[in-house]
Amino acid sequence: MQDRVKRSSSYDAVASSFANCFSRLQLPVSNAFQHIVQSRPVQFIARLNSQHSYVFLSVKVVVWLLLWAWFIGSGFGAIFFILSLICFVWMNTGTKPRAPGVPSAYSVFNENCERIEGTFTAEQFDEGLRHGSFLVS
Repeated sequence: MQDRVKRSSSYDAVASSFANCFSRLQLPVSNAFQHIVQSRPVQFIARLNSQHSYVFLSVKVVVWLLLWAWFIGSGFGAIFFILSLICFVWMNTGTKPRAPGVPSAYSVFNENCERIEGTFTAEQFDEGLRHGSFLVS
C-alpha cells in the first residue's frame, strides 16, 4: 500500500514538474514562433546575401546538438531527434509556386510535355542496352 502511494506521489511530482516546465517555456516559445513567422522573408533574403553561411550553419548545428544533449538528459532525446528530422524535411520542402517560364522537372506539367535538358529517358536506356553503351569492360 505504501509502495503505491510512493509511486503515485512520484508520478504526480514528475507530472507537476513537467507542467511547470511547460508553462515557463510556453511564453518564450510563442514569442519566438511569432518572431519567426513575421521575419521569415527577411531571413531568406539575408541567407541569400550572406557571406558567412558556414558560420551560421555551424552555430545552428552547435545549438541543435546542445538542445539534443539536454533532451537526452531529460529522457526525450529520441523524440527530439525524430521531431527535428520532421522539421528539417518540412523546412526544406519547397511549396511555393514556380516562377513563370521555369519548366517543371516532371515533363507532364510542361507545355507540350517537353522534357528538361539532361532527362534520362526510356528510349535512351533501350538504345544503350541494344547498342552496348552500358557494357562494362
